[in-house]
Amino acid sequence: MTKTEAIAAAAREVLAHGGPDCLTDRNIALRAVDNAMAMGVTEDEILAAAIAAAEGRLTQLQHAFIDEAHDRGKRHTLAHQIRKTRDEIARLYELLPA
Repeated sequence: MTKTEAIAAAAREVLAHGGPDCLTDRNIALRAVDNAMAMGVTEDEILAAAIAAAEGRLTQLQHAFIDEAHDRGKRHTLAHQIRKTRDEIARLYELLPA
């Protein structure tokens, strides 16, 4: 695994399993972060990758929302996912050093 792959894996796991409500096994994210840090990756690199991934996901959701303009049920579901993603991005930005 390259350093770039380790950063991407850690960011993906932090987004999927991290956060204040961590409804899954938090050790999954911790192991991914530990593996990345063992390769010389910093917390800031993981955080930046997590923010970039979350912002990319937000863009995908927004495009899907527009594409589903005719289906009220799908729009409602997508709007909920957009709100959750925005909240996650805001939480990640709060973790950035001042």
